Amino acid sequence: MSPEPLTSLNSISSTCVALLVGVLLLVVRRWGKVEREQEMCYRVREIPANTTKADFLDRFNNHLKISGSEAKTDMRLTFACSSSKLRVATFISHEKPPNLGYLVDTGFLGVTPLSEADDAVVDIIAVPGLGSHAIGGFKAKSTGKVWLRDFLPDDINRIAATRIMTYGYDSAVTEPNAKYSIKGLAKAFLDSYRAFREATNTSRRPIIFIGHSLGGLLIKECLSIASEIDGDPQYSDFFKSSFGLMFFGVPNYGLRGGKLKEITAGQLNEQIIRDLEADTESEPTSYLRELAARFIKCSKKQKPPFQIRSYYEQRKTRTVEKLADGTLSRTGEYCFMVTEDSACRIGFKDRDHDKQPLALDHSDLVKFSSPADDSYVRVLNTLNTLVGAASDVVDGRFSSKTELSPDEKRCWRELNKPDYKLFKNDTRKLERPVEGTLRWLIHDQESEANFKPDSLQKKDFITWRDSNEQGCLLVIAAPGQGKSVLSNFVVDNLLESINGSENKKVIYYFCNVKEDVTLRTASTILRTLIVQLCEDRRLFLKLPIGFRSNQGRDSFHLAQFDDLWTTFNDLIDTGVYSIVYCVIDGLDVYETGINDLLYQLKALMDKKFCRLRLFCTSRPSVKERECSLQPQKSLRTPEKDLQLFIQARLGEFSEEFNADMKNTIQEAVMERKGTTFLWISIFLRKIKNLRYLSVKRIEEEIKNIPQELDELYNSLVQAIFSKDQYDVAIMVSIAYSKRPLALTELETAAALIANPSINRWEDCLSQKIQLREGRVRENLGTLVDLIDNRLYLIHQSLRDFLLQPRNWQQEDMKLKIPDPERALGKACITYLSFEDFEFTTTGTEGKANKLRDDGFFDYTKSFWHEHFNNVNDIREDDGDVIQLQRILRGPNSRLLLAHEMSICDIAIMFDAGWLANLLYQMNHDALCRRF
Repeated sequence: MSPEPLTSLNSISSTCVALLVGVLLLVVRRWGKVEREQEMCYRVREIPANTTKADFLDRFNNHLKISGSEAKTDMRLTFACSSSKLRVATFISHEKPPNLGYLVDTGFLGVTPLSEADDAVVDIIAVPGLGSHAIGGFKAKSTGKVWLRDFLPDDINRIAATRIMTYGYDSAVTEPNAKYSIKGLAKAFLDSYRAFREATNTSRRPIIFIGHSLGGLLIKECLSIASEIDGDPQYSDFFKSSFGLMFFGVPNYGLRGGKLKEITAGQLNEQIIRDLEADTESEPTSYLRELAARFIKCSKKQKPPFQIRSYYEQRKTRTVEKLADGTLSRTGEYCFMVTEDSACRIGFKDRDHDKQPLALDHSDLVKFSSPADDSYVRVLNTLNTLVGAASDVVDGRFSSKTELSPDEKRCWRELNKPDYKLFKNDTRKLERPVEGTLRWLIHDQESEANFKPDSLQKKDFITWRDSNEQGCLLVIAAPGQGKSVLSNFVVDNLLESINGSENKKVIYYFCNVKEDVTLRTASTILRTLIVQLCEDRRLFLKLPIGFRSNQGRDSFHLAQFDDLWTTFNDLIDTGVYSIVYCVIDGLDVYETGINDLLYQLKALMDKKFCRLRLFCTSRPSVKERECSLQPQKSLRTPEKDLQLFIQARLGEFSEEFNADMKNTIQEAVMERKGTTFLWISIFLRKIKNLRYLSVKRIEEEIKNIPQELDELYNSLVQAIFSKDQYDVAIMVSIAYSKRPLALTELETAAALIANPSINRWEDCLSQKIQLREGRVRENLGTLVDLIDNRLYLIHQSLRDFLLQPRNWQQEDMKLKIPDPERALGKACITYLSFEDFEFTTTGTEGKANKLRDDGFFDYTKSFWHEHFNNVNDIREDDGDVIQLQRILRGPNSRLLLAHEMSICDIAIMFDAGWLANLLYQMNHDALCRRF
């Protein structure tokens, strides 16, 4: 062979070697010196919470550029919160990452979140087996995939938003300087996971545990520990939150560890192997027997029970043996490390424990290669089921048998409108007893001369309250004798007497002049009583489904009396409460449906066994006499209570009233026989408003004040009505309005009533007066209360007085009103038919919006039709028909109606029978077209 070819071959060989070295250098030069050839999962901690996933990637790649390396795009990066202030990331790489300024490790000790949906509602936490790694213990050998982080998040979040975590712990049994125990490892796991949940404000989030081998025992142990600790809310929350347990090859009755006992003999960790390893007869160790008993006890405490799924291996696994060089290797004999019996012997049998085989060895039970892996598909299906059910079950555990869940509470609030507590708790609307009064009702006290045989006394009330035989007590009293204050006192006494008892309940309703007229019905009373009963979850769940649905508020508030009574009666009869105290104040105040309510209550009281204890108050009336609720007692106020009441009110007088003046007032009142709290209140208001004070002037004023209530009302009303036509118009509006009117609404209403010729908004504005609190109190303060910028009559008896039409046509009135109800209705239709709000000219919409902004608009659009009782109230000579045409069919219709409607539909919409009758009795083409 000639030397030339050989030289050429040597040259080629040198070139190939150089190229190969270059290629190798390129391959290994990613982050400098190669320290790891195998793909590793890294954890990055202490990332500030305001760092986003994109921010982290930018920082990571910037560090790579600085070190001369290429940016990484395929890191399989995960990003989640580890506390309210910090985040944690994990990523996969063949090489050690650059210095990022954060804490980086591969040990994964403690809790590591691998994924977290933004709106996560369920936790999934995986605990590996003996000597396993928090990531490596779940890593498929064939693909290197960690199913918990690489494909489970995408699959499981289709069912519910989850947070997936893994827990790492050191259990290297050959470590010469460490001593572990199963209970100690479980306590550490419990403490670590509790702390993590507290730090992330998720202490009540449902938990699904995944436990492999020893990891399953740690889960059983930590649950047992949590169930045994009383009084600590963190342990209680953890236990109640625990829902699903997925056990993979868990050695409940021990495992077969081959030569592990020999390997650990004489070492610190010898005991943990002795606690785990089954003997030749496969009998459990003493520790495992104890744990089984404690876990059974723990499981019985959990209601509803844990959902447990046990998977067992169908392939044998090589056991561990110690090599000559001292290292451990799985080169021993094949065996079932955890038998089917051991893996599935939880200690009890029920429908909530399912057992399933997997065609895998012990190590591979929790290592799935891909989303298509059959074993993974089966496990995922189980996880989906558990995740889907977890929230409802755990939410229920945190709801006591009486306490509503958050969703139930939201529904209940919709039913509780208006809030039943507001009226009772507002002392401006419902007075509380003056200190020291009404003590005679519950304490022994010298009986007074005015107590007659039919008078309400202590024995009547105590017998009603405490006896198992008597179901009803009806208290009758004339107006102003303190019935509402009495009822308020009774409710407070009952609440104090039952002292939170779960077997007794107090419900109440106050019929009062300061309520909206539209709510003064028997159905409203029943709704309020039902709502109070259903504060208890046991009764809430007994409500008809329609009342508890998403549309429940509408169906509940539109329900008819018969349906409401049936519901109320059914709730009482459930037996949840042995006694239900029911206080209804002012039965005489309401008209609509009250007779039906009285007769139903009477029928209920007549039952042989009735759980309802009914306390009612009323003025003497035909209704109460006819219904015959028994016994009936009359309220007669002791003189001592009247004295205490006067003293308390005089204490509120300004310093202008000296001691002599106050004594004169008190003596004058007490000299008058048969006085009531109401009469005294009005009397004191009148005295308090005197412009100039002296004892003589006070004495003269007292002499001129009528004794009878109606005479007193007449003198006060006429004094007001004789001063200014606007005072008359304001009082009409207050007395006949369907709900309390605000001062701004009263300004408009009074202008229209006092000036009936107004037909334009601009004219109305020029006639409106300004109502200010001081002026209102000065002119009308004897007869009205100003509460939250709304005017209320001081008492139902005053409203009854003003509802008599003759009182609006006295001789000296500045404005006589023959039909006050119609006068307010006329003001409403005049307002809605203003000529300068036709929708036929440019710019009218803007003007109409100004009208809608006026407070009176909301009232008129809701109640205009309710002030006309029949066809005779519609007067053609007063322009009513023309105004109705403008409102309903003409240029002003868009103020009320979103689109054109037939008169028939309008009559149905407003539920106005008189409007339908008008079509038959009057021939007006403008109104009747398209009927």
